[in-house]
Amino acid sequence: MHYNPWQRTHQFLNTFEDGSDATHADLVAEITQLLDGAIWSSDTLGFPDPSLVQELSSYASQVWLSDVHINQMLNLLSRELEDLGGSSDCNIREVFFADKLISIFKDPNRNYLTDRTSKWIRSLGDEFSTGKFHALAGVHHVNSLHWIAYAVDRVRKEIRVADSLGGSPPATLVKALQWWAFEHTGEKFVLGKLEIGKQSDSHSCGVFAVNAVAHFALPDLHPLVSQKDVALKRLQALRDVLLVHGQESVGFSFFY
Repeated sequence: MHYNPWQRTHQFLNTFEDGSDATHADLVAEITQLLDGAIWSSDTLGFPDPSLVQELSSYASQVWLSDVHINQMLNLLSRELEDLGGSSDCNIREVFFADKLISIFKDPNRNYLTDRTSKWIRSLGDEFSTGKFHALAGVHHVNSLHWIAYAVDRVRKEIRVADSLGGSPPATLVKALQWWAFEHTGEKFVLGKLEIGKQSDSHSCGVFAVNAVAHFALPDLHPLVSQKDVALKRLQALRDVLLVHGQESVGFSFFY
């Protein structure tokens, strides 16, 4: 039933491995072992968004990455920050944060300070204003087909935006983030630039956007990605998601 995505994934891995160095070969071998131990029709464990293991096959391809994949990669980054003790420096938010914030900002009758559905965003704003974290960063979906990165940087008092295709920052996103930051800090944040690699294909915006967030949060550990490294980054993400899934699967009973 799930032979095709399995077959496509292994074909991509074999193509990636051909002509690569030993490090790439080791990565392919590790992913292959992890995939062989996973149930493709089961749920991916360890991440907030519900998804099936077979959906992870998108990493081993050139298809556009969905919000599920973007959130998985952002979650991995958040875990890394926590492991390094750096979660107090940058708060990583998943895709729905910016979507929710924009919907609040665009509502002419918004009751932000009392609306129950906005409580979690208010809590983040309170933590931001009291210095629990000094920056907030995430990835936003624009024009239904493109991922960009953003960061709210209190040290520089900037809303920093990055587009791997060089596009202009979306005005609504910038204004919503400026409004939110001012609401909680009383400080005006100006528009600034976030560093990002340059994209030269039609499907890698998600990889570049997440990498821009990672570079902002942990610049020494996450250099800016180049186009030639995109396939490697996708496979590294696949491996890391599978590792989390495998750890969460220990002692878990699947019903299928």
